[in-house]
Amino acid sequence: MIGNYYNSISSDILYDYPISSISGATATKTNLGTAKIRNRGFDFQVDARVLTGKVNWNVSANVSVNRNKVVSMGGLDDIISTTERSVGSHITKEGYPIGSFYGYNAIGIMSKADYANALLDREVYLAIWIVTFALLGFYLLGKLRFAHDSEVKTLSVGRLALAIVDFAFVVYMIPGMWGAPLKALSGYLPPLQTQDFILGQSPLPVIGGADGPTSIRVGAAQVKYGDFLSMPHGITGYFEWNEALAAARAAGKPLFVDVTGHGCVNCREMEQKVLSDERVQQILRDDYIVVALYTDDKARAAGEDWVTTESGTTLKEIGRINSYIARTRFNVNAQPNYIVADAAGAALLPPRGYDLSVEGFVDFLERGVAAYKARTQP
Repeated sequence: MIGNYYNSISSDILYDYPISSISGATATKTNLGTAKIRNRGFDFQVDARVLTGKVNWNVSANVSVNRNKVVSMGGLDDIISTTERSVGSHITKEGYPIGSFYGYNAIGIMSKADYANALLDREVYLAIWIVTFALLGFYLLGKLRFAHDSEVKTLSVGRLALAIVDFAFVVYMIPGMWGAPLKALSGYLPPLQTQDFILGQSPLPVIGGADGPTSIRVGAAQVKYGDFLSMPHGITGYFEWNEALAAARAAGKPLFVDVTGHGCVNCREMEQKVLSDERVQQILRDDYIVVALYTDDKARAAGEDWVTTESGTTLKEIGRINSYIARTRFNVNAQPNYIVADAAGAALLPPRGYDLSVEGFVDFLERGVAAYKARTQP
């Protein structure tokens, strides 16, 4: 009997980074450098010799369990791995196992660019779910049978209850075909902006957020990066840090910082269940300058927005720049996070993370306004 437990941290990890198969290979070994991964687990082995007459039997059993977690990316961005041959994607980021499942390209738990190339829009995805669960309901009622199924003459209470739940779910999803937000599923569906038709909304092309058109103008000037970044529910604001600071100084208002991402499921849920509340939107419109910092956007920023880190590295992508700002100014490295800051970019309150309490969020915004007034007014 042999047992072994281990708990170690490794660096200089070789990572299979996917590349286009046109190169003749599907992945290349990449050294993640200063990134660190914790490996924790155990091995347990039992060996036995069995004598059966003149025959000796050696029996061996082995149990091995390993859990790994990325404890530091060493300043690197999150790595999202996908190839043209696979609809599945994986992500390597702090706090998660290396190569964790990230989502299906077809489902859309990916970046905005991936949504554009996805196989299924929101309404197509919903249609497949509606038909699938409707057929399941008929199967539970015995109206649909396969080749070797016996006839269902009577229904048990449990089978009927499952059919009722199933059809209730189908009925709930149907309004989503015309643009209903379906808040209970908001974290699992592609965003509403992928839907081609929304009842009551103009069919003309607009810049849209997760729940309708979003203006990309504040005052007379066009917002930087507003042609491809958006905010939910018609909330207007900025997507570049320095531009937002200038607007906050000019307006004499505190800054509401939304640390978000295209592929952040919890962000979509917060948008549908918290930021959709009229009280929240009213406070944001009247009392704040809003800036959304997308930390996973891969678009190249304008040259004047590039940031040089303490180590001399120049950050050129919007996501890397925003991630650096969130990490160095507010000590946050996750999505979603919400910060109230003054016009100099200093936090007025501790950051607020994923929390679906609308009352708590309203209180957070009101305390932010009070803290700003206490700091700026004599």
